Amino acid sequence: MTKRVLIGTAWPYANNHLHVGHLAALLPSDVLARFSRMMGYETIMVSGSDMHGTPITERAKKEGVSPAEIAGTYHAEFCDNFNKMLFTFDLYTNTFQFTCVGELVDLHRSGSVEDTVFHRDIHLRKLFVQFADCAKLA
Repeated sequence: MTKRVLIGTAWPYANNHLHVGHLAALLPSDVLARFSRMMGYETIMVSGSDMHGTPITERAKKEGVSPAEIAGTYHAEFCDNFNKMLFTFDLYTNTFQFTCVGELVDLHRSGSVEDTVFHRDIHLRKLFVQFADCAKLA
């Protein structure tokens, strides 16, 4: 049986351009995903833009636009940058897409994910476990 690996990375706030700190948080996950695939493991790497929160609201107030407009602009820029830098996300989504949590729960329920690696994002891991546990009760 092929080993299955899920790699979830940090979700950058979509309130400004990407910077070195974002790349420092995301690049090791991409390296791990590439290595996992090279080893023949069935690997899924997911992340997305955090489209909610105070940094986005504050930026929107300064610019006189809606938070959704700020977040949408920077999310599109992030996607373009990650494509140009050849990141290997299987799914790069955003927190406006409420199905992202459901998709992770479905992966967990189906037994598709045996090993879960979360780089630098313990909170996302805790959320995933909580949602997966809730799904078991449903």
